[in-house]
Amino acid sequence: MNLKRLSSGILAATILIGMSFALPAESKKWTTDERQIQLMQEINSGQKSGDLTLVEANSLRKDLSHVARKKAKMKFKLPPNSKLTADQEAEIEKDLNKISSDIHKTKLEKRVK
Repeated sequence: MNLKRLSSGILAATILIGMSFALPAESKKWTTDERQIQLMQEINSGQKSGDLTLVEANSLRKDLSHVARKKAKMKFKLPPNSKLTADQEAEIEKDLNKISSDIHKTKLEKRVK
C-alpha cells in the first residue's frame, strides 16, 4: 500500500515538473534604449573584469555611439512626438545584435586562448 502511494506521488511530481518545462517562458521586451544601456554596462563590466581590453572596450563603445547617432538622426527626421517605424526599429535592433555578438565573441576568444 505504501509503495503504491509513493509511486503515485512520484508520478504526480514528474507530471508537474514536465508541465513546468512545457509552459512558454515570459520574456521581457527590451526597448532599444534599454538595450543600449545594457550593452554599455556589459562593455564596462567586461573591461573591469579583464575580459575586454581598453582598446576592445573603446571600439565597442564607439560602435554603440554610432548606433545612438543613427537612431537620433532617424528620430530627428520624424514629426515631433513620433516613434520610429517598425523597419527603423528592426534596423537598430540588428545593429545592437551585432554589437552584442561582438562583445560575447571577444570575451569568448580570450577564454579559449
